[in-house]
Amino acid sequence: MSAQCFQTIDSGDNHTIAIASNGLLWSWGDNTLGQLGDGTFSDKNTPVAVGATNDWLTVSGGTFYTVALKTNGTLWAWGDNNNGQLGDGTTTNRSVPTQIGSANDWRSVTAGFNHTVAIKADGSLWAWGNNTNGAFGNGTSASSNVPVQIGTDLTWQSVAAGNGYTAAIKTDGTLWTWGNNASGQLGDGSNTNKNVPTQIGTLNNWKSLVTGLSHTLAIKTDGTLWAWGRNFYGQLGDATTTQRTSPSQVGLNTTWESAAAGSDHSLAIRTDGSLWAWGYNNKGQLGDGTIVQRNLAKRIGTANDWQSIAAGNDHSIAKKADGSLSVWGYNADGQLGDGTVADKNIPTAIACPTILEVAHFGAAVANIKAYPNPVKSILNISSDATISALSIYNVLGQEVIMKSSLPANESKIDVSNLHPGTYFVKVYADRLIKTLKVVKQ
Repeated sequence: MSAQCFQTIDSGDNHTIAIASNGLLWSWGDNTLGQLGDGTFSDKNTPVAVGATNDWLTVSGGTFYTVALKTNGTLWAWGDNNNGQLGDGTTTNRSVPTQIGSANDWRSVTAGFNHTVAIKADGSLWAWGNNTNGAFGNGTSASSNVPVQIGTDLTWQSVAAGNGYTAAIKTDGTLWTWGNNASGQLGDGSNTNKNVPTQIGTLNNWKSLVTGLSHTLAIKTDGTLWAWGRNFYGQLGDATTTQRTSPSQVGLNTTWESAAAGSDHSLAIRTDGSLWAWGYNNKGQLGDGTIVQRNLAKRIGTANDWQSIAAGNDHSIAKKADGSLSVWGYNADGQLGDGTVADKNIPTAIACPTILEVAHFGAAVANIKAYPNPVKSILNISSDATISALSIYNVLGQEVIMKSSLPANESKIDVSNLHPGTYFVKVYADRLIKTLKVVKQ
């Protein structure tokens, strides 16, 4: 396992996405509607690169689609667009990242079941996609295939989108929810849908929140964890399977750091780096070595270096402090990325994707060659197509050489300063991308 492989992870329904430490975006799993963004509609059980740029900042997975921000503040989306959830003004599915508008001041974005919510740098809130249950929060049930501003408030800090509902925290620490409330997932003490943001209680010490299919988890600044909504499988972690229409504390611990919510299971990390899980476990998504559901938080393994987590429909992903990634749960679509379609009921490490499949765009891959190989000083790169740029990465996924504006069909790259070892040369030739393995002597 290569250290510092991943920096950001998230999951859709049955697909997984991650940003590597070098800024490249990778995805794997179900690709029925193009949600992997690799230009195809074929499932992948190992990570595949999404395009060729290394400027991805954040990413969020929806049911069959993906949204992401780049470091320049632009917003991109791909996959299912039947409800306009991509926000590009159409209802056409996309199999490659498509920029949404021309704005470059987006700060965060979250993908739900079939609606998307985002916050701009000025603190304004925007939504698009399906609005049948009032998930936008603009007082209507009218859907939209382009971003719509929600009110005029400029104090939105963070937001999460669930199945037809939305939850958010303002800069003053207050908690607000709206949309579908059939299972009490809004936490306002009722089962009544709301089409405008509704404050939950009067407290102003909410720190972070996440949404599942129909349950919500939130952490306060005092380190306590709270849950509400659907609880049929114990996903609220309160030792019952009783639905809650208002926040219910998960145990008495005051050291919760972060949480993730799947369809019907929950994950959380404590400040000591330990990992905990509870709820539905039919596919091993809790990671405790069983398929027994839990209505109380159960520690997963003994490691205390877990840093971040994400949960899909019935699978889970977690990243350690060293950037290594582990996955477990349902794997029929390859969403675990371990090269198989077999379910796993314990955290299973997957390799850094530097040496795995790279997406190739275009009808065919050009005849791209690298020689001599092994190489001592000058590496020659030739191609039938025009070479626009190339990057060389070490086995840690770190970019060590980048060249642009290269000669049309052949380039000479000085690699004499590289340490001996294995490297991966990614060549961009027209709309073709190919990665070559090279040994430096």
